[in-house]
This record gives sequence, C-alpha cells and structure tokens, in this order.
Amino acid sequence: MIPSKRGSPRPRLDIFPNPRDPSRGLTKQRSCSTVRCSLVLYTSISEEYFMFEKTDFRKVKSFFLEAMKHGFVAAEPKGEAALPLVPGFKSYTYVKDNLKLVDTYFDGNHTGGMTIIWEDGVPVWIMTFSGYYHLDEVPTLITALRTEYEKSRFNGGRGPNLFIDGARVYTNIVEESNFESARGHERITDENGKILGWHYYACGKLVR
Repeated sequence: MIPSKRGSPRPRLDIFPNPRDPSRGLTKQRSCSTVRCSLVLYTSISEEYFMFEKTDFRKVKSFFLEAMKHGFVAAEPKGEAALPLVPGFKSYTYVKDNLKLVDTYFDGNHTGGMTIIWEDGVPVWIMTFSGYYHLDEVPTLITALRTEYEKSRFNGGRGPNLFIDGARVYTNIVEESNFESARGHERITDENGKILGWHYYACGKLVR
C-alpha cells in the first residue's frame, strides 16, 4: 500500500492489469490470475449462499404443522430430551426427508423458547416466544395449540383466534400471519377477564 497525503493507505493501482501498457506484462499476468481466482471464489461463495433462495416455504409450513403435532402438544409426546448446554430447557426433534425441526422450551412459570427448521442442514426458519404461564394453565394452552395444528392451519404459528376451555378463554391476536414473517401475542384469561398467562411470539424465514 502507498501512503496518501493524510497518511492513510491507498490501493496500488499498478498491480491491476493495464492492456495499454505492454511493459507490465508480468504484472498483468499475475493480476489477471488473481482476478480470475477471486471471481471463481466469489462465484462459489455466491452459489453456496443463494442455493437456498429457492426454499419452498409452502413445503416448510406443511412440515412445521405436521411436526408440531408430534411434539409438545401431542397426547403422548415422543422424543423429548433435556439440553445439557442449556439447563432447564427441553426439546423435541422431528425429522422428515431433508427437513428437521427442533422445538425448544423452558417450562417454568416464566416461559420461553424457540422452534428452528433446517433444510439440508441449513437453518431456514425460526419461531421464538416468551412470556408467563402458570403451570395450571398449560393444559389449556396445549389444547388450544393442538386444535390449530391438527387442522393443519397456520395462525401465526400458535392457536386459534379464540378458544374456550371451560372457564378459561384462550385468545390469539395475530398482527402478521404470513409464514415467512409473522408475529403477535396470545393469552389465557378466566371468565372474568383476568389474565392468567401470555406469550409474545415472532417467526420468519432465515434465508433470502
């Protein structure tokens, strides 16, 4: 690099090929090779980076709804496992063909978690949620979520807009419902409107 008048480096223009100057044949040959290598590397990285741009999110959404039926909300959940690196959290894993879903959650009174879907080993979609639910209200939450998943209906990734479970009322206020970008909040109240639990959630794609 050649120092500029202000002391900051500036690029050496003489290392780039100049077809009008035959005296720089060696430099031109070296720089042309460098440029070619750079282009090949850039093309390789670009192809790898954008290879998932054609992800079929209709397929991913169907997979999400299918997978969620077999996890936390299932009558007999399968595949539950603790996370040694994240004490207090549990997870469910569901795999089909080249898609994999891991649903991770913390089941204390203050709750939170995330659901990630991989395609061919690359994460392509995520949902996060956090809030508060008394353990006594979790059965109503599970029933509400299961109702939507069993209908293969995506409503922000959570339960129906309104679900009544005896003296409990589940409400899901969806602010944005597109599978590739959704958000909202849910809550459970008693028959007098007292809030007994709530979650804020958001989800969306991780690839362009």
